[in-house]
Amino acid sequence: VKEGILGEIIPGSKVSSADDILKQYEASANAAYGEKGAVELKADVAKRLGEKMDSLNMPEWKKFAEEGKYFEKLWCVFDKDDFLLKNYNQAFETVVNEELKLNKIFAKKVGRNISIKIAYSNEAFELWYLLHFDYHTGEISRKQYLKILDYRMKIKYKKNDPNMYNFLQNLSKKTNDKQGQNFALKNAKKLRTSIKSTLPHNHNPSTSVDQLVIELNQFLKK
Repeated sequence: VKEGILGEIIPGSKVSSADDILKQYEASANAAYGEKGAVELKADVAKRLGEKMDSLNMPEWKKFAEEGKYFEKLWCVFDKDDFLLKNYNQAFETVVNEELKLNKIFAKKVGRNISIKIAYSNEAFELWYLLHFDYHTGEISRKQYLKILDYRMKIKYKKNDPNMYNFLQNLSKKTNDKQGQNFALKNAKKLRTSIKSTLPHNHNPSTSVDQLVIELNQFLKK
């Protein structure tokens, strides 16, 4: 999971550590299940080395299996940014291959499969924020994201701002969901389904962050 973005899509968090943020969700989820340890959420921070997406080695996944922690779902979060298209596509291929490998282990040990999902953004995570304000279909560069956000937010956008979640939630309330998270969820899905391609993640703009947000929303305290 990309360090920093969790604080912007998870409410009430002032911490910079992705692991610390996810502990809040663990407590809420385990209370819902009525069993301590039923849910474990952990961030494995992706690193970039040259033109390669180094997170593809995924050491944390294998460590979980070695420790006997057989989880049901795992999310990979990354952006297209300025990675070469072939390396970006390799990330998707690697997730599929790793899922097959892990499922051989899981099937033998616990008799079920693991679901590995991707929350991608093309070009960058800030597209998710833009969709809180407007529906976008035209190609947008990362530099344009920042200018548009400054204009739409009416304040200077700060990357990795822990107050971003609350800002966007207040936007929902102020506009009666005409803008905000529910609007963004609809826009992201509409954008993906409008792309006439077998590889929608290659299209600028496109994102599947909405699917991760829907998943995380299940663990919010009511």
